Amino acid sequence: MKNFKTYFLFKISLDFIAFSGILFQVIFLIQMWSSIPDEVPVHFDLFGKPDAWGEKKSLLLMPVITIIIFSIFTVFSHSSRLLEIFLNLPPFTEKTKRLYRKLSILIQLFKVDIVWLFSLLEFQIIQITMGRQKGWDYTVIIFIAIAVVIVILFNIIKFREKVPR
Repeated sequence: MKNFKTYFLFKISLDFIAFSGILFQVIFLIQMWSSIPDEVPVHFDLFGKPDAWGEKKSLLLMPVITIIIFSIFTVFSHSSRLLEIFLNLPPFTEKTKRLYRKLSILIQLFKVDIVWLFSLLEFQIIQITMGRQKGWDYTVIIFIAIAVVIVILFNIIKFREKVPR
């Protein structure tokens, strides 16, 4: 019973961290909306400098995409049946419960990474638009990429045990 409580609290914590990324993105966009110019960067060159511009309302697309990704990952992380179908896993039983829990946590961790990546990208686009930055701050992107790699490596090591069939 203790393991289930720990697992459940960890999943809820990850949901909260991911959801806070969405809140950050939406609240920051609402707060800055009136001072954002009508033309915003929509594409960047290899060096992080804007090379294409579009309408201000294009900034609304990022929170929408983030919410869709959050929703899809949340549904998959909470549904063993969907994991079974889409990943061609053995049916959920007492023997496979541990595998499903690990996959669920992995999906949750990816959700946190992706939501915060999109939130920080939106933040940087607004900073560039407002003239507070000249181009991308690759430090943030590198940090998130390293976090994704760590999550993948950690879970590869954890998944090395045989999957019961």
